[in-house]
Amino acid sequence: MSKLSSFLKENVKEGKRSKEVFVSDRFSEPITIKLLSPKELARCQDAAVSIRNKKPFFDTKAYNMELIKISIIEPDLKSAELQDSYSVMNEEDLINEMFTGAEFTKISTEVNEFNSLDENINDKINEAKN
Repeated sequence: MSKLSSFLKENVKEGKRSKEVFVSDRFSEPITIKLLSPKELARCQDAAVSIRNKKPFFDTKAYNMELIKISIIEPDLKSAELQDSYSVMNEEDLINEMFTGAEFTKISTEVNEFNSLDENINDKINEAKN
């Protein structure tokens, strides 16, 4: 097989696209997170950038919230029934009401690890050199 043919869609192996995460013993079911596309990652980054004092500012908290909002596919954070049960009207407020700080951190860590966003580029460079 030529190198090019290994990149043709029909020859690409299908990887794991979602993962169940048990957030804590407060919930009887796991949440399901998904693998994000480059377009979805860019959307999260764009949502976290603003201009402050005429300079671009990257808001890490906003970025993490966007990552979690877009990554959780079960339960459906857009569900009116779920939002009503927590007396909120949007996904961000639902996340803040539904999860504790420790649970939010666990979800954030799982999302980052599943999407390989926790890998340090300098570590990869040093690994490649050795």
